[in-house]
Amino acid sequence: MGFWSNVETLRALSHALMWITGVCAVLAALATGTRYYVDRQVSRLSAELQRTELEQKEEAQGQREAQLRLQLRAADQTAREADAKAAAAAAAAEELRLAQIPRVDLLRRHRAAFLRALGSGGATTPVILESPMGNAEAREMAQQLKQWLLEAGWSADGAQSVYTGAPRGLSLFGDPNLPDRGRFASALAAAGFSPEVHDSTGASGLRVLVGQK
Repeated sequence: MGFWSNVETLRALSHALMWITGVCAVLAALATGTRYYVDRQVSRLSAELQRTELEQKEEAQGQREAQLRLQLRAADQTAREADAKAAAAAAAAEELRLAQIPRVDLLRRHRAAFLRALGSGGATTPVILESPMGNAEAREMAQQLKQWLLEAGWSADGAQSVYTGAPRGLSLFGDPNLPDRGRFASALAAAGFSPEVHDSTGASGLRVLVGQK
């Protein structure tokens, strides 16, 4: 009797195939579940990897932006320092240029302002304009002030004196109660000069000392 003609053999084979089919079905279900789990893990890990890469990119971008801000601040600070140095150099150059110009030339640029500050009507207070002996620059400025005072109706005279020291700048001496002292000081300020004002209580006139530059 052949294999395919034996009922018992075929029944046993059918029974075995049924079990094999069941086992395969279970394995297929397990494989499906495992694949679903693996796919979820792949998706989760991919998302985490993308998030990590994005965070790293954002961090790197933030570091680059912070570095750029530092560079910009440094460049701005350098530019401000350069501007300050340039301004200081320009101021020094201007100061040097003005120092080389006789004060009388600077004074003459403000003649109108000086006379306007003196006002009209003259003054009764006499003014003595002094300069050190031998200082032509100071003497010329004192003479110019004297001329303008006379033009404005003031009483003015000039003198050259010898000093133990070398007086510098412009000094104004007079009684603080003399109203003409304030007018004359204001006129000098209008012409761009700020004299050192000294009180000479009881003095009837004003004394102006034009020292060296």
